[in-house]
Amino acid sequence: MVTTLTGRTKTDVRGTQLFDTIVDKDYVNLNDGSTTRLKLVNGNVQKSSPDVTFVTNDIALDFIWKVLNESLGSDHLIIKFTTANCCATDADNKKRNFKKAKWEEYRRTLHAIFSVLVLASDPQEAYNQFINAVNSAADRYIPTVRMCTDPLRLQKFVPKPYWNSDISRAVAERRLALVTFRKNPTPNNLDLLQIKVAFAQRIIRRAKRKAWRQFCNTINETISTVEMLRRMRWIKGYRLPKTYIDEDTANRLLRSLTPDYTSSRKPKFTSVNTTLESSITIQEFNRAIKAKDTAPGDDSVSFSMLKHLPVNGKHILVKIYNMFLVSGFVPFQWRQAKIVPIPKASSSTQSIPEITLDSQNG
Repeated sequence: MVTTLTGRTKTDVRGTQLFDTIVDKDYVNLNDGSTTRLKLVNGNVQKSSPDVTFVTNDIALDFIWKVLNESLGSDHLIIKFTTANCCATDADNKKRNFKKAKWEEYRRTLHAIFSVLVLASDPQEAYNQFINAVNSAADRYIPTVRMCTDPLRLQKFVPKPYWNSDISRAVAERRLALVTFRKNPTPNNLDLLQIKVAFAQRIIRRAKRKAWRQFCNTINETISTVEMLRRMRWIKGYRLPKTYIDEDTANRLLRSLTPDYTSSRKPKFTSVNTTLESSITIQEFNRAIKAKDTAPGDDSVSFSMLKHLPVNGKHILVKIYNMFLVSGFVPFQWRQAKIVPIPKASSSTQSIPEITLDSQNG
């Protein structure tokens, strides 16, 4: 079995230990049988796969594994494995850009919709009618902007400062020589590959030295303190560590927010305050709208969208509020919240601050 995984002709103690670990831990091998190492010995090509990739069986189907046509001068080929699925959808990476909203068109459209709208008698259905109308107008007249999901630019490829066209040409010739050797592994093709590898390494080292001298020459008495600190961090290779929330910490956070069991009885609220029991007025609604937007909840309605409602739209929303007040009903949009944990690099995983995004209509 070990020889099948690695392509070797014998099984040693290390291979046996590796195989036992695979069986005990229930790991899955991602290798597809492709050769990961090429070596020419006495005119004979030795192809093997000593570089294996193991993952747990619950995530094995989420990865794409392949061997690249690049060795960087080694006899081992580079292996690339990426996740096959993406957690965030395109809609999750967008938000409404209220700075470029067309509020007049937004208001006129909603005025026309609410002028002919017949509210349902059911409170939940009436609230859904209002939310759907507001979001339909917002989708037309409030553009969206893509949110930055990589603020540190860790996923964006940026070439090294010393990289130039000569290096690109040398690397391309090295890869072409590797392709030729893999198709026809002869001593002459191996010599050509080694020549191209040595030439690429030599030209890269030369470019690195030149770029380093230029970098050092820019450090003088005129450089600012902020720029100097930034360069010192770059020299030391300092990067902000990525925070990771393990499963136990995530479960503790969820249990602290939502217990495993709650009573199914509905709470009863009683009040003798006549002011609280009176109907909501349009003046109270206008005073309750905040001037500054915050992140909306599950209904995607922000304070700006409520502030720029037409007069008939505000009266309809106040009417819906009074329906809730009389019947004691709470729409499901108000009972749902988005909880976003925000781990900090300086804090421990035992204490994770979080923010809750709930409906701004409630």
